[in-house]
Amino acid sequence: MDAFDHLKCLSCKNFPENPVECSKCQTIFCDKCIQTGICTSCKRDVKFTSSALGKKLIGNMPATCEHCNFTTTFNELNNHRAKCPKMPIYCGATNCYFSGTRDDFILHLNKKHIGEIMNKYNKDKVSTQVSIKKDLFAPMTNAKGFKARRGQNNKFYCGRPSTVNCGECDGNCGPTNGCQCLDCLKLDRQFYNLSKTQCLNHNGIICEFSNNNEFYCGGKYELPQKPQSSRMQIIPPLRSYMTCEPYHNCPECKKMASCSDLLNLFMISSY
Repeated sequence: MDAFDHLKCLSCKNFPENPVECSKCQTIFCDKCIQTGICTSCKRDVKFTSSALGKKLIGNMPATCEHCNFTTTFNELNNHRAKCPKMPIYCGATNCYFSGTRDDFILHLNKKHIGEIMNKYNKDKVSTQVSIKKDLFAPMTNAKGFKARRGQNNKFYCGRPSTVNCGECDGNCGPTNGCQCLDCLKLDRQFYNLSKTQCLNHNGIICEFSNNNEFYCGGKYELPQKPQSSRMQIIPPLRSYMTCEPYHNCPECKKMASCSDLLNLFMISSY
């Protein structure tokens, strides 16, 4: 008997993909061939356990896919089957008994079940949109326990007196022209998963606090147009754009840096 024959399943005489062994005589079997607790080699009532040695020895041996005859190893056989072009796929639809290759299965779905698929897709799409709207517009609680709602610029406002005051607003945390309070700033950071150097500018765009104590969002903004002479007014003016970056901030990020209270929060990293 060849040495490798001892690695073959005693029942089916093949190399097992998932070898198990008898706890008494260490004879190797396929896990699928074990029907009872009786070992067909030593004829005793035993326990069958996974064979670590069998897996190591058999795993690197060559194996052939039964569907396309592709040669690989036993360790990689299941990975190949997952993408094998000739692996049979069975339709799971009610009262449908189709089986075929992956390409045939796609054609089958398009021919027989496209209506069911589109109905399912449309229902899931509507339910997802509804849940998103509920999540986005439902009030949330800030760190002080006050309810805050998202404004049109996606920032949260609780409407209470704000600890951040730019000197030009009414001193309340929204919802019209007031600066956010510190607790709603923290709620923004939690909701949008922002770092300690990030916040939302007045347009609701994520901006970064730079080392030169400025905010920038990285977006494009239009530069102010120069006044034209009377002769040139018949020609449409050319529009110029610039990227919002350190030392070249967009107007909305400049407003953030003009608020000394907000600036101090980021400079001391307490926010």
